[in-house]
Amino acid sequence: MLNSDVWQLHHIRRAGRMILIKGKVTLFLAFALFTSCLSLACTSKGNIFSLNVGDCFNGATFGEIEDVKIVKCSEPHNSEVFAKVQVDRSSWPGESYISNYAEESCVNRFQSYVGKNYYDSIWYVKWLSPTKQSWEEVDDREIVCLISPEYGRTSEEARNSRK
Repeated sequence: MLNSDVWQLHHIRRAGRMILIKGKVTLFLAFALFTSCLSLACTSKGNIFSLNVGDCFNGATFGEIEDVKIVKCSEPHNSEVFAKVQVDRSSWPGESYISNYAEESCVNRFQSYVGKNYYDSIWYVKWLSPTKQSWEEVDDREIVCLISPEYGRTSEEARNSRK
């Protein structure tokens, strides 16, 4: 039997030098977490499912992922976990609900982690969220809020950076 755990990554962008619009643009990038099993009873999860608040890591910004390379936040990294939020619903609420709930939840938790309002910060918010498939197959109800630099990697921890 072949199982696949599918997550989605969302990235909130603010208006700035490169984007000449008001408000924000939400970019959707799909993350497919692909695991295979040799027996019918096997359910395998990569380390993406065990990230903790404060973990920094390097991982793909698109495509299929199961594992990311967790590193010290003082080393170059492209993402930092700053919050984990449970979706309190028994049945799949739909992608639109998940996306809106994730955006609101992550942005609301940003200032307490960084020490600065999100819309005045240098950091960008992304999140990993369940898809209908991961919701139904592995009972995935967790949104993982991520902070990243606008481009590339950083060797700086976002926690209490006030930037």
